[in-house]
Amino acid sequence: MNMLLAQIEIHRGLPFEVNAWPTPTLSAEAQAAEWTRALGAY
Repeated sequence: MNMLLAQIEIHRGLPFEVNAWPTPTLSAEAQAAEWTRALGAY
């Protein structure tokens, strides 16, 4: 809980997007590509 509150303070709002529409589930390959895009290769 403390980590969430700290992130809210740092971001000056929620540290994630709130959306009423569900997003489609990604395939394993698409998840891996998104992971690499966001965080780089291991």
